[in-house]
Amino acid sequence: MKLLLLLIGLCLGTQSFAQVLEEKGEMTFSMNAASEVLVTGGTAYPLDVIKGNLGLTESDVVIFRGRRVVSVGEGYNELLPHLLAKGVAAYGMDTWYNEKNFPNNKTGARMRDFARKHRKNLIAASCLDIPNKYHGKFELVLLHQLLGNLTRAEQASCVVQSMKLLQPEGEAIFACIDRDTRDALASLLRRLYPNAQVMSFQEGEVTYAVKNLEPYVRRKTITIPDCYRLVVKTSSRVADSSVASRSSEGT
Repeated sequence: MKLLLLLIGLCLGTQSFAQVLEEKGEMTFSMNAASEVLVTGGTAYPLDVIKGNLGLTESDVVIFRGRRVVSVGEGYNELLPHLLAKGVAAYGMDTWYNEKNFPNNKTGARMRDFARKHRKNLIAASCLDIPNKYHGKFELVLLHQLLGNLTRAEQASCVVQSMKLLQPEGEAIFACIDRDTRDALASLLRRLYPNAQVMSFQEGEVTYAVKNLEPYVRRKTITIPDCYRLVVKTSSRVADSSVASRSSEGT
């Protein structure tokens, strides 16, 4: 079913993601389904899974207090409310925060409720075109299940745009990506940000318990065998617009 795509926009690149699901006989879909429906509430992405993908512990969350943190492509998951509840100056950035995109159904009602609760901490913007006013405003940038839903060129653009959000000394975590995506993005980051420290971590097998999303899907568990995480630490200003224009190189 096409509607399943955004329920489980997991951690592999587009081709690998399709192959895994087709092999499991779970679904058939068109990538265009990504713009057709959004199911919310953190059921497809439980908080413990998100934190595990990002390599975050509760001790890390405590350290984040007083730091400005943004989760790019956060959608309506549980991470933002959790960080806010812990006293972190956290923000979510997603094109879906624009209310004109809210569908007129139960999902839309949940999206509106989320937006009302956290409006001051939501940034309605695309990861491919982040407004200049947000550049250099954050000490920590997080991306979890976003990159696996983008093409190679879009992944490169998204990563460079996200790096622009960092203050002169900051850290970005790009999580839940496959090996090929990890290699391509690590090479890009090292070329564009030679003063940054780029580290790779293998997350291993990731399992998602998808539940309570009827009528689209019954409860099931989906396992993706091989995921990676990139952590980028910078101690100098990120690339200027002339560098950003090269974001599609090598993709």
